[in-house]
Amino acid sequence: MKNNWINIIFLMAIGLGISSCQDFFGKKTDLGFLGEPDFQIRPVAYVPILPTIEGFGNPTDIIAGFDQLIYVVDSSSSEVIAYDFSLVEIGRRVIPGAKAIAQGRDLTLFVLGIKDTTVSNVDYRLDAIYKLNTNPNQDVSYEGLENAIIEKVIVHPFYLTSSLGKGKDLLEQVKFNDITIMANGEYYVTRNGPINDLNQFGGPDDAVLIFNRDDRFVSGINVSTTVSGNRSDFFKKPFGITNSNQPSQRIQEVQNYDFIFTSNDPNTVLKTQIIDFIATENELGYIGLNLPVGDTSRADGFLYTPDRFANPKRPVITGDGTNYLIIPDALKDSVYLFTLTGLEGVQSPPGSSSNKNINVSFGGSGSGLSEFNRPTAVAYIDKILFVADAGNGRILRFKLTTDFD
Repeated sequence: MKNNWINIIFLMAIGLGISSCQDFFGKKTDLGFLGEPDFQIRPVAYVPILPTIEGFGNPTDIIAGFDQLIYVVDSSSSEVIAYDFSLVEIGRRVIPGAKAIAQGRDLTLFVLGIKDTTVSNVDYRLDAIYKLNTNPNQDVSYEGLENAIIEKVIVHPFYLTSSLGKGKDLLEQVKFNDITIMANGEYYVTRNGPINDLNQFGGPDDAVLIFNRDDRFVSGINVSTTVSGNRSDFFKKPFGITNSNQPSQRIQEVQNYDFIFTSNDPNTVLKTQIIDFIATENELGYIGLNLPVGDTSRADGFLYTPDRFANPKRPVITGDGTNYLIIPDALKDSVYLFTLTGLEGVQSPPGSSSNKNINVSFGGSGSGLSEFNRPTAVAYIDKILFVADAGNGRILRFKLTTDFD
C-alpha cells in the first residue's frame, strides 16, 4: 500500500513536470534557467501533512502539551497561541516579550519574556519567567489562556539577589533563552550574557540554571569532563534545552535530571550535547556524555560529528518510546533526527535486510512544503512532528511514511 502511494506521487510529479514544459499549442518551454534538481526517493522519510498554518510574524517556539494542546509562541506579537491537535485555534494570550514556552505535568505554563521595572527612578527591561496557571479553579475542563492566572514572575537578577548589582546595560544584556520542565516539577533554564567571570556572584552569565519546584534558584550547573574535570564555565552561549519528560510518557519512566542542550557559540564544535546526571554513593553531579562517531556500518551521520550544526535551536525527545532526538538548525534550514546514542536516522523497519539506521533528516532553504527558512523549534506527539518555520511565518506538520496506518 505504501509503495503504491509513493508511486502515485512520483507519477503525478512526472505529469506535472511534463505539462509545465508545454503551452496549449504544444510549444516546448525553455527551462534551461533552472538548476538540475537532486531527486532522492527514500523508502522511509518525513512527508508533509496539510494544511499548514500561515500568518505568523515570527513563531519562535512550539510545544506539545501534557493537556493535549499545541502551544505556539509568536514573538512578533508577544503572543502565546493554543491549538488542538488538528491545529484549530482555541485561545491566545499576550505575555510581554514572549519567546519560549514549556509546560509541567501539572499543566502550568512557563513563558520566557521580559519584565519592565523601575528601580531608583531608572527604567529596566529585564528577562523574566512567567508562570501561568491555566486551570485556576481546579476544574477538570480547560479554562483557556485568556483566563489563566499569572502566578509568579521570576525576574533576572532578583532570583539571585535583592539588589541589581551590575549597571543597566549589562543587566539588560543577560537573556533567558529556553526552559524545560522535569517530571518532578523542577526546571532548567539556559542563560546568556556578556560577563563570564568564574568568580562572579551567581556564576558566569553563560549557564544552565536549575530551579526547584517552588521556583527557587538552586545553582548553575557544573559539568565534569574527562579532559578538564569539573567546570563551572562549561556552557558557551547555551540556547535550546530539553529533557526526557515528554507527553505520552508515564511519570515513572522519566525520574532523572539528564538533559540535552544546544549552543550558538561559533567556536564550539559540538553544538548539541547530552548531559547525564550521576547519583551514586560515591558520585553526585553532571557529566558530559561521550558518544561514538564514525561507525558507518550503523549510520551515515552522527550527533557528535564536529561542526555538524551551525545554529541549532530547541531540540525535542520523542515521548512515544522511540526516544529519538530531533533538532532544528536555523542556519542550515534543516531538521535532523538522531538516536540518543548519537546515530543519525531511524532504525530500519522490521524485515529490512540491513540494520543500518535510515537517514530521515530533511529540509533545505525555501518555502516548499518540506523546505524551511530559519526553523526555530520542533514539537512531537502522536507520531506527528511539528516545525515552527519562523522565516516563512508558518507551522508545518510531518509524519514518517512508516507511521501511516
